[in-house]
Amino acid sequence: MKIIIAPSKTMIETGSPGTTSPLFPDKSQALLDHLKQFDKNDLAAFFSVNETIASENYSRFQNFDARHKAMDAYTGFQFKHLDAPSLDAASRNYLEKHLYIMSGLYGIVRPTDTIGLYRLPMGLKLDGMFLKDHWKPLLTPYLKGETIINLASKEYSDAIDSDLVQIITVVFKLDDQGKLKSPAMENKKMRGKMVRFMAENKIEKPENLTSFTVDNYRFDPHLSTDDTYVYIKKV
Repeated sequence: MKIIIAPSKTMIETGSPGTTSPLFPDKSQALLDHLKQFDKNDLAAFFSVNETIASENYSRFQNFDARHKAMDAYTGFQFKHLDAPSLDAASRNYLEKHLYIMSGLYGIVRPTDTIGLYRLPMGLKLDGMFLKDHWKPLLTPYLKGETIINLASKEYSDAIDSDLVQIITVVFKLDDQGKLKSPAMENKKMRGKMVRFMAENKIEKPENLTSFTVDNYRFDPHLSTDDTYVYIKKV
């Protein structure tokens, strides 16, 4: 069983490398070589960002420096609520075994991989193809035979062919007087907290996820299916 989550757009230098290397170096290098051909204006248009963010990522790509441990490099909301540094050694070992961070540049990033700082959402097009379609022919056979607990956004989980890989998608919803809502930041928070729950409890079987009750969310057996686990919180 593997857990997939999305990366964050925000990253920091970690001060130390990981102990493993990314799984698909040739594909990553080909994408990086392509991105190095973009000037700052190209990147601003490609990412739909301002000049400051475009300049930062232009510098990152031109001077790409893979020397950061992945689990410590991502700093987004989801990762803050996962809070991996505060986990005990056994829980961190669980993450190293089970957690995959999906990536537009690397395809899959493991917590111990040594990576560079980058910005490359999977929902963008490169050479006329969405990045998810660049990665699907590599990621699908690699993950075939695994059960995937999907805590990633659709942008990233679509890089895996669900017809060939067993994927169980976890959904969090707020019940506001009968109206179900899925605020983006709430979803990011709860995805991080569920990964933490799985690590702390050493979850090895999907059915054991039904015991998750963090922040007053409860598994809803009526809304859930074999491939979608729905958790509801009344507000």
